[in-house]
Amino acid sequence: MSIRTCQNNVAKTLKEIADLEKKSSDETKKEVSKSKDIDRIKRSITSSISSSTFNSKQQQILRLADDIANIHKKKADYSKKIADKTTQLNRYG
Repeated sequence: MSIRTCQNNVAKTLKEIADLEKKSSDETKKEVSKSKDIDRIKRSITSSISSSTFNSKQQQILRLADDIANIHKKKADYSKKIADKTTQLNRYG
């Protein structure tokens, strides 16, 4: 492999790692937002709300928790891809 080809492969791999890290960071921001939404909903639950309102808020919390679980899966996938790309990058060195 020529030096130029190696340099191009390294640059491409570094860009892919940066893109994956950005996607992971974006998912973290979504996770924080959804966690704040859960906290806000929990604070809004008082003893004076109706049972239907309580059930609705519980469903909202469950949906948000499911979203957070999906975010964790995506972040784990991004971490694995970053690790794979880093291994690939180390082969060039």
